Amino acid sequence: MIRHVLLWAILLAGAFPIHAAGPEPAALDTIVADAMKAFDVPGAAVAIVQDDKVIYLKGFGVRKAGEKEPVTEDTVFAIASCSKAFTATAIAMLVAEGKMNWDDPVRKHVDWFRLSDPSADRDVTIRDLLCHRTGMPRHDMLWAAAANLPEGYIRDYGKAKPSTSFRSTWEYANIPFTTAGVASGLADKSDWPTLIQKRIFSPLGMKTATTSAREAMTRPEFAVPHNRFVDGKIGPVARADVDSVRGAGSINASVRDLSQWLRFQLANGEIDGKKLLATAAIKETRKPQMIVRQEGRWLTFFPEKSTRFLNYGLGWFVHDYRGHMAVSHGGTLDGFRAQTMLIPDKKLGVVVFGNLTPSTFPEALSKALLDKILGLSDEAWIEFYAKNDKSTEATRIATLKTREKNRKADTKPSRELPAYAGFYAEPAYGRAEVLADKDALTLKWGRWTLKLEHRHFDTFTGTVSAPADDALRNQRSYYDVVFKLNAAGDVERLQFLEQDFTRSK
Repeated sequence: MIRHVLLWAILLAGAFPIHAAGPEPAALDTIVADAMKAFDVPGAAVAIVQDDKVIYLKGFGVRKAGEKEPVTEDTVFAIASCSKAFTATAIAMLVAEGKMNWDDPVRKHVDWFRLSDPSADRDVTIRDLLCHRTGMPRHDMLWAAAANLPEGYIRDYGKAKPSTSFRSTWEYANIPFTTAGVASGLADKSDWPTLIQKRIFSPLGMKTATTSAREAMTRPEFAVPHNRFVDGKIGPVARADVDSVRGAGSINASVRDLSQWLRFQLANGEIDGKKLLATAAIKETRKPQMIVRQEGRWLTFFPEKSTRFLNYGLGWFVHDYRGHMAVSHGGTLDGFRAQTMLIPDKKLGVVVFGNLTPSTFPEALSKALLDKILGLSDEAWIEFYAKNDKSTEATRIATLKTREKNRKADTKPSRELPAYAGFYAEPAYGRAEVLADKDALTLKWGRWTLKLEHRHFDTFTGTVSAPADDALRNQRSYYDVVFKLNAAGDVERLQFLEQDFTRSK
């Protein structure tokens, strides 16, 4: 009898392979704790989905440094550019219903949209917006500091200068995604926030998710953003006002919410037996559209030891990860970092949130967790990225020292300070005002006031002095302001934000 039982057990084992158990939650807890310690992150949250099950869901640390309220699985974080996949997915739903097409001209849906390059202006499509190939650089200051609403800064973007030729180069930019969101709302006869709520948040049961930071701060639990300041200390900062960026990065959610998003993505548009999006439509968002060069910051996020090819799809990076096909996206806003990573063939996904910038904490932790679950060898991602962050900070300090060394000593402005005062204008960036008092210049542009410190000759260094919240968030930033004189010795132009402003009345 025993021999028969053993025989049946062997036969059944052959017919139904037994899968090894995944890592114990305690082992994952240790990885998270090690990463938080290495990066000094006040609070974090993690969700992992495998085979349509949420296998790990947990919050760690505190919502605000120095206080006791813990981060839980329901604490709301800004997900920043992880929002882009939501915008692309919402458009996929409209494409599947015939309300849009990927290759629709943008002006079919947003008739006032323009680009300064004539060929791009004529031919730009929804697909071009979603895969960063308009030939336009970021021009992020048009939304981040200009105090504009979406239509206003999208119109200004159309007057701004391109950086490359249309469709020749992948160049990451946010405003095209905001535009795609506007187009999707108009195609749905609503707006982008309504579309995302109706078509994604509600059907997926994402109860705390919102498209607005203001709304996020009305939730019972919300994380407070933190910066590492120039003195190395970590402290809270006010939430940046990014509600106007919408389809490019304004979503806020908890990891419980994002676990549903992972399930939906890994099931190719299905959730709890309900098919919300055709498989072909969702897979289109994950098809490579543009090659991304692994250099600069992208080499940091996608190091060659794990990634040998890198592309961008529609709202997702499409790449390999240690022998597995992957799609992923990171997110960064002042005081918040996020990372979403999917291994579709393994039906495995992870999302990591942290409330500290600058930091590569989410990249380190997401890769370390995936390696553990996939049974891959230890690549020491936490040490790798912690070392990278220290190197980045060392490079920043070295750059400042070199900048100071290259400062031309014993120079002064060509003219008396009042000669620089006045209004200056640029077609896309609008009006800047320079004010002079006895000892210093001040520049006002958008919602910012910048204190100008003389560097050498007619070059000044601008630092944000108001509003106070923006000054705190921009401690690490400086802006060169260069005045240009004409042949008569009169100040006629200034260069600011890499743009040429001409003196105006």
